[in-house]
Amino acid sequence: MSHRLYSVKQRFYCLVILLLLIGIAPNAAAVRRILLVGDSWTQWPWDMGSFQSVLNYNFGTDTYQVEGSYTALGGTTAASWASNAVPPEGTFPSPPGHTNMPSLDRITWSLNTWPTIDIIHLSITGNDMWAWRANWTTEQTQALYDSIQANLQTVVSWIRTNHPHVKILLCGYDYLNITETCTYGMQEFSWDAALLSSTLGLTPGDFNQNRANNQQINQFFAGFGPREISIAQATPRFDFIQNWGNIQYRAGYLNSYGLLWPAQSVPFPGAAPAYNPLPGGDVSWGTPSFYMNKVDGDQRDPIHLSSDGYKLLFDNCLMQYYAGWLLDSTAPVVQSINRVHPSPTDLAEVAFTVTFSEGVRGVDASDFQLNDTAASGAYIVSVSGAEDTAVRTVTVNISGAPDGTLRLDFLDDGSVYDKNWNAIGGEGAGNGNYTSGQSYLI
Repeated sequence: MSHRLYSVKQRFYCLVILLLLIGIAPNAAAVRRILLVGDSWTQWPWDMGSFQSVLNYNFGTDTYQVEGSYTALGGTTAASWASNAVPPEGTFPSPPGHTNMPSLDRITWSLNTWPTIDIIHLSITGNDMWAWRANWTTEQTQALYDSIQANLQTVVSWIRTNHPHVKILLCGYDYLNITETCTYGMQEFSWDAALLSSTLGLTPGDFNQNRANNQQINQFFAGFGPREISIAQATPRFDFIQNWGNIQYRAGYLNSYGLLWPAQSVPFPGAAPAYNPLPGGDVSWGTPSFYMNKVDGDQRDPIHLSSDGYKLLFDNCLMQYYAGWLLDSTAPVVQSINRVHPSPTDLAEVAFTVTFSEGVRGVDASDFQLNDTAASGAYIVSVSGAEDTAVRTVTVNISGAPDGTLRLDFLDDGSVYDKNWNAIGGEGAGNGNYTSGQSYLI
């Protein structure tokens, strides 16, 4: 795909991000910054150079790079990654000097070899989904979701435990296409696609039948989305990006019949935190067939995107996450902790306004400590303020406090970040402490 296919709107979004971050230059030594980890939706764009092409277009040639030599492993599952399975050595050779290196160990080896990598682009769970059948009950489907979620959580927890400085983006899939690829007589038709559809318990037929089948499998795949969101919402330095309908929105729908609708005619996939809509696009259609990979002549792969399609996938990741993660390395700090009420005071409760240098997330009562002579009988009642904003209000009950002075301190335990997951005060605990706030005289 020529980069001219990027919509004007998306170019504008990326330009806005870059302008907002102007003055924050990428580290010239950051040769490789994004490690591709997972299944064929990392391996194929790694082999095609699709993701690298997007980085080159936006930042200049090789300013930033992706790396997937030993961790972009087509055919792998969340289950195989969770069990640290050994990939087939003949297909996916181990790093130099090693043999039969397990999959998770390859992540550690890559991060040690290229220490400037601090982002993992994660794509797993898709191959686990193939156990599903169209005639399953809701209970069977939910049981499969439970198993996949547990394995995904295991992988994410392992990365967070062993490499806590790394930021992880779980890249959701875009729609499959078993409409055109299963419709006999269309140039996109593939017997492999028809076999896949039949194996899943669907009945290939005419265009409308195949489109109905596509909607059923779309809804099944997208139904796992809330599980991915729940892990992301509970895990620091881990985000999930939804891509259902991304290509439908950004490129329109083009197949061998022609252009069915132009770009921006369907809803854009919902972004964090609300993810509304989920799924995006039109769930009754697949990914446009002309953005699925060619397999033989004009036949199209029902599962894998073309290089053009993977560029649009990665461009969405760049627009929503990677631009900020790559360019912003400034740690947030506490700027001030000021009284809300006059001092001296005889109130039963007082409040402090805590102001950070930028919007932060993860702030709670455990990040604060009461100090000075009146602290012994006082306690924190609440911490209020929206996530990713720069101000918090801390309310303190002083009804049982002795006469004296009361100060609120911020103690950095390594759990507070800005929206780009830069830790307050920098990496590690304690370097973001603030103990110079105003005091109340009680």
